[in-house]
Amino acid sequence: MTIVVLFSIVCLSIGVTLAKRMVVGNSAILLCNFAKETGKNISNIINLEIQKLEMLANTPILQDRNADEEKKMEYLRKIAEKYGYTKAGLIDLDGNCKTTTGKEANISELEYFAVNMEGKSYLSKPFKSILDGEWQIAISTPLYDGLEMIGILLFTKDAESFCNITNRITFGKTGTAYVVDEKGTNIINRDIYKVINKVNRIEDSKTKPEYRELAQITQKMIAGESGTGHYTLNGKRKFIGYAPVQGKGWAVGVTVEIQDMLSGLNQIVIYMSVFTVLVLICMMYVTRNIANNFSNRLSEVQNELNQIAKGDFTLNKKKYSIIDEIAELDCTLQQTKESLNDMIEKIQATHEKKKEKLKQVEENKSDGSC
Repeated sequence: MTIVVLFSIVCLSIGVTLAKRMVVGNSAILLCNFAKETGKNISNIINLEIQKLEMLANTPILQDRNADEEKKMEYLRKIAEKYGYTKAGLIDLDGNCKTTTGKEANISELEYFAVNMEGKSYLSKPFKSILDGEWQIAISTPLYDGLEMIGILLFTKDAESFCNITNRITFGKTGTAYVVDEKGTNIINRDIYKVINKVNRIEDSKTKPEYRELAQITQKMIAGESGTGHYTLNGKRKFIGYAPVQGKGWAVGVTVEIQDMLSGLNQIVIYMSVFTVLVLICMMYVTRNIANNFSNRLSEVQNELNQIAKGDFTLNKKKYSIIDEIAELDCTLQQTKESLNDMIEKIQATHEKKKEKLKQVEENKSDGSC
């Protein structure tokens, strides 16, 4: 019985280990696919923002270089208020920007200006505004009067509200998403201070060994790869699925703690444990019945041997439902008893004949003497 229990425990342990690997493997595949879909969704959101701005840039009042500037600003104020932008602005070809807040600055050194001057629309990474010092993102597109570029249309959004793109993304109970740029710097994160402080785990790993695992994964992210990885940070083991954000050179990562990856394992372990206990009970019941059956049949054989030891060779004719070693042993005992009975009968018969002969000899002697 002990062997049965130990065997069941070993089987349960092996089953749990295999189930853990299977759950983690399936969760990793799911996490990778989720990251790919998240990357596509972020790319779609960015494209929709740009398309919206490009449609606004086709408004006649903005394309008319001779239209009153104050009317243009009033129009842009209404649009900014309607769509939740922090401000809007018009930029001339020299980089001079006038905004709906009344502030002006030259932004020719900013990244989006150079892209716009090439005739392309652009959504920037979060940056600190030179106009008001706020952290924001810029969506900008060229303005044309016919085929001639006459300026740039600009709208800005608060960087923290822009991070809502990933704040709404969850995976399990602990899963969160973030985005890094082509250098591995956080540009969208639930923790806005990681964006403001331009956290870059590749750079951090050069002086802090605890970030090396995450830095290696980040290297794969900025290389445009898709996949999964795992790392330990602040005492917590985490898995990450990552994928590129198409068209931007950015990458999205979705992290989740190991216990969340194994959330489905507890139920599997419960089912396996219950199943193992039921199987164990059945095995114990069957084993007990088999043992009792063997014990009873062996007791019968023991009784047969005791009878033989006492000189009782009475035959017990039986029909065997199971032909096994015990049945063969009992059958041999019956044959032995039968052989002994025959031997005894023969000995008795021989003894009777000798007695008869002796009796006749005695009688003959008696007749001769007379």
